[in-house]
Amino acid sequence: MRRLLTLLLKELRQHTIVLGLAVLGLPLAWLLFMLSAFGAAATVSYMEIHANFLRFALIPYAFAVGNRLVVSELYGRTQRFLEALPVGRFEPFVVKWSLGAAILLTVATGSLVVTLGVASFREPLDLGFVSSLVTRTWGFTLTLWSFLFMMGQLGKLRVPLYLVLGLVLILMASTTELELMRFGPFALIGQDLALSREGPPWRDLGVSLAIGASALGVAIALNLVREGGVQEVLSKPMSSRERAMVGIATCTVLIVWSGLQPEAQPMPYQMSGEHVVRARSVPLVIGYGSEAGRADAEALLARLEPSLAALAPAMGWSGLPEARVALRGSLDGRTFETARLRAGDGALVRANFRASATPDLDGLEAALVRALLDDRTNHRADFEPQGWVRAGFPLWWAVCGPHRTPPTSPHAACTLSPERRALAQLALHASPEGGRGVDRARLAAFSRLREEEGDRVAESLAATGMITLARLSGPAAPTQLAQALFSTWAPDDSRVVLSTLLSPPSSRLLASTGIDEPTLHREWQADVARDRASPEVTALLGRVSPRPSATFSIAAREGSLRTLVLDVTVPWARTEGVVVSVLTHTLLPFDTLVDPADLRRDQYVLHADEHSRHLELTGRVSVGDRLLVAVDVEDPESGLGAPTRVLVTRRVVE
Repeated sequence: MRRLLTLLLKELRQHTIVLGLAVLGLPLAWLLFMLSAFGAAATVSYMEIHANFLRFALIPYAFAVGNRLVVSELYGRTQRFLEALPVGRFEPFVVKWSLGAAILLTVATGSLVVTLGVASFREPLDLGFVSSLVTRTWGFTLTLWSFLFMMGQLGKLRVPLYLVLGLVLILMASTTELELMRFGPFALIGQDLALSREGPPWRDLGVSLAIGASALGVAIALNLVREGGVQEVLSKPMSSRERAMVGIATCTVLIVWSGLQPEAQPMPYQMSGEHVVRARSVPLVIGYGSEAGRADAEALLARLEPSLAALAPAMGWSGLPEARVALRGSLDGRTFETARLRAGDGALVRANFRASATPDLDGLEAALVRALLDDRTNHRADFEPQGWVRAGFPLWWAVCGPHRTPPTSPHAACTLSPERRALAQLALHASPEGGRGVDRARLAAFSRLREEEGDRVAESLAATGMITLARLSGPAAPTQLAQALFSTWAPDDSRVVLSTLLSPPSSRLLASTGIDEPTLHREWQADVARDRASPEVTALLGRVSPRPSATFSIAAREGSLRTLVLDVTVPWARTEGVVVSVLTHTLLPFDTLVDPADLRRDQYVLHADEHSRHLELTGRVSVGDRLLVAVDVEDPESGLGAPTRVLVTRRVVE
């Protein structure tokens, strides 16, 4: 007994200061948990303070105690001094384990007692509940300390074993039905610690103590094998070769594990419920939200069903992906939101197709067809060189497709509405006096054209190209071109890149329609020039001419905050009710396409004879941000149904 007392005094002299300083942080942690419980909107039991203390404060402190009492002793080589003393082999073992257990039990019990004192003023505490808390606390603490004591005895193997154990637990949690928080020591400090009043959880306590006893058995074995020779070997630091082998083994396990893990397949998007209508001949579903929208949904179904029934055979598809349209009353009749679903899961377009919203049904049909093209090609339809076809073909199909052609005149010429033709002129910066024509370079970078002019304007310009192609090569030419570009699934590898290099869109245009690209652009330009001279287009352009202008700058404010400063000038004769929209979006470090739905929109309505507006947007950005800013101006009475985009810029805030 005297030898044990001497060893205990030695441990206290050696470690008291360090462990005592570490203990000073525990009351602060407990206080933070208490403030969190008192500040929460709702707290079922204030014993959650003690539960959080065990989970987030006791465990780190137990690691510190194990490192100080066991690991530092082995690596500091003072273990040899103890072995040279006239003491038994297990006496230092017993003293260290007992001292660590006493320290941790004191800390855990102190937290429990103080928390019980606080909770007693707020909730009833009976003997059964208190005994359950004491049993859980002590059982978890002893199990935790026994496990960490064993890991400390393993010396240089402890870090690799921690990694392996973590991977095993993650693997068990992800591939089996075992719920770790309902097993053994995890269950003792689980969600029901502060709530369960059914007495001590004997089953979980037994499992935990069995784990702790097994850990102690391993630690004892390490002291027995070869009279502590194994422990002596483990106490030496890892060599460079051993560290490299551990790293290689860990990476190998991770690679094998990730390869064996089945890829999680998300559930396909489903539209169900009583407020949906379904087509009979094609997989088309329209959700209308409430009974008030049923008539509009049925009218839309009658329009879309023949269109989609004709689309699949025209494109050479073996089947049509499921098409879905969902009513969203917060949108206006010409705005459509396309959800990006999993490839192969079909298409979903949100729109306001209620008759009261005066919906653009051609635009809605085009948005749905475009989404189907994207899905059928694994979202590769918007590849830049063919972007104008992806934008123009769906609108042409909605207006001039074979399902729209009167049976009596299958080859009758088809054209867009005057409003769409006038929007196409806006993409060319046209006016009644003239424009710059079709710009081949801008068409080749169609995503930039969309950003500069807006979706409806760019889409209208692309559709005029389809009209020209149909005039040159026949009514089936746009479909033949779309089939050549969008009929096959694009794999997620280099094959799609090689296919594009070997067979670019220009060569597919010639092969499918017999029209080469220079001829198409020349005739296209002639067609838009004729459109610009037509009386109906000239009248529409006259309502939004001359083109408004806007300037943009960034003004420095206090600290790193910046203010966006815009000055918009509208030289139109009529300005009452004209809407100025400022669209902003904070960009990622790399340039990417920005979905219009992601843009923040600030709108301002001009008064009569208000031809300019000075705008300052404060607190939106700070130094280092990358920003997309666009300005749209629209007169709702113009009849165009789309704004004029007068400014767009991407800029780094400095």
